[in-house]
Amino acid sequence: MSSELECSTHHNRKRTLWGVVLIAVGVLFLLDRMDIYQVSEIWRLWPFVIAVAGLVEILSATRLRHVTRGLLNIVLGLWFYAAIENLWGWTFGNSWPILMIVFGISVVLNGLVEHFQKTKTESLQ
Repeated sequence: MSSELECSTHHNRKRTLWGVVLIAVGVLFLLDRMDIYQVSEIWRLWPFVIAVAGLVEILSATRLRHVTRGLLNIVLGLWFYAAIENLWGWTFGNSWPILMIVFGISVVLNGLVEHFQKTKTESLQ
């Protein structure tokens, strides 16, 4: 029952945060239509949508795996941005091994979290 409640709480928090994000995007498009702000200037920032998804995942987290998933999304979004803008000389071609390392760390962390949660559950029984 507790697991169902955590899942429901996580889902509700996520929905609320995504609602806020949609409102913000809607405001930006409205400002564009009213010729107050040009949205076309921020299209190059699309990788931050992935990072925001990670932030939403972290802020709505009820389990540690939600946090690791959120961190992975943040790193992925930042990597896309760095490769598009050629920050530090990174391109998609020369920096993809970084993604392999980050995904590997994510797999290890998720495995460790599941192991410790399973061990904790077994010790309580």
